[in-house]
Amino acid sequence: MTTIKVAAETLGVTANALRYYERVGVLDPIQRDDNGVRHYNDDDLERARLALILRDMGMPVKAVRQAMHQTGSNPTIDDLTAFRSMLVKLSVQIDEELVRVSAEQAHIVDKIAMVDASIEQQLKQAHSDLEPSPNDLNGRC
Repeated sequence: MTTIKVAAETLGVTANALRYYERVGVLDPIQRDDNGVRHYNDDDLERARLALILRDMGMPVKAVRQAMHQTGSNPTIDDLTAFRSMLVKLSVQIDEELVRVSAEQAHIVDKIAMVDASIEQQLKQAHSDLEPSPNDLNGRC
């Protein structure tokens, strides 16, 4: 069991975000002690992690709430099948995003190489401008 502060740090969100997700029904009510302090168990953290992934992928809060309830207590086969289908679709979206990001990274790496070549060329030019030519040396000797 962990406090909301530790849960938020673990998940990379604010405590207010976790309270919001509980308030709007994305997360089931979190167990509280006699003082009203929330205590998250491993299942709560896993469900919150999944909800955050779904939100990060652009799913509206209402759809996240629906998806989370499909795996709540006593899910039906239809609920689990719908949830599985949603996860497969999410996996495909992540694969597509990885391809897109990989292409963007390759473009950035190419740009870095172009900038490096330009820097190298300018340094060579600056170095050659500083060296006296052989004709300049002949007149001085």
